[in-house]
Amino acid sequence: MKYSVQIFSSVLIALFLVTSCGETVNNQNDAVKTPEAYVPNKDEVAFEDRMLKIDQQENLGKASSLFYSRPDGASVDVEMFFDTTNVAVKIVERYTLSATQSICSNTFYLVEGKKFASRELFEYSKGDSASFSERITYYNKSEKPIATKIRTATYEDGLEFEAFTITEKHNCSMDRAISVLNQTDEYTTTFRGFAKEDPYLYIVVGENKKNGYTSSLVVQMMTSTIKRLQENELQMIGKPLNVNFETLGDEQGFVYQILLDAEIR
Repeated sequence: MKYSVQIFSSVLIALFLVTSCGETVNNQNDAVKTPEAYVPNKDEVAFEDRMLKIDQQENLGKASSLFYSRPDGASVDVEMFFDTTNVAVKIVERYTLSATQSICSNTFYLVEGKKFASRELFEYSKGDSASFSERITYYNKSEKPIATKIRTATYEDGLEFEAFTITEKHNCSMDRAISVLNQTDEYTTTFRGFAKEDPYLYIVVGENKKNGYTSSLVVQMMTSTIKRLQENELQMIGKPLNVNFETLGDEQGFVYQILLDAEIR
């Protein structure tokens, strides 16, 4: 499947963006202290049913972002899922923090371009110990949180055996996921140079600053744009690019981002 910046931009322009979801370890730690038992009402049960229905659909289309990483170990990538009418119904954002290499995620469930629920999986640490939490929030038609529940276990695979408790309402933002998909802000695709790892030549794109988020794509065809970038590599650093790509996996489980086309903006 081929992906392009233009596809992401046209699909996502109608999405309503909200306030930021805490990414830092300390922010996540603040959300797990309430022991009050969680008892869902019938409306919240309906939210869960709608989420489950989306998760169980087998015919959803998918569009993937570039995989971005930073030298400090932070990374992020996003997938968007569409129903048979090409309407976005779910966004999955996976990330790691510089403080830990555990893979965390935010999943947003959508109706008519707006989130009605979010599910966060994240690690937090306190002293020398670390735990994993699952936090679920339901939203009204204005995307304001109406209820948030949380459960915590020592390991991620132990979460299913833990009970949820009610916690402070938490608004998990889609802002970063949208920026990753649209290749904007920290995730813009400026030219950052080439890297050689036999037998592949990679073009590196990303944020136009040292130690920012970047993404590497395998160059398969020596187009006129690639030749121009190679011939003037140092002078072209920081030039904005439009990037089209596809993602391929091999038999060993490695995933490659294959450059289909690049043009200088």
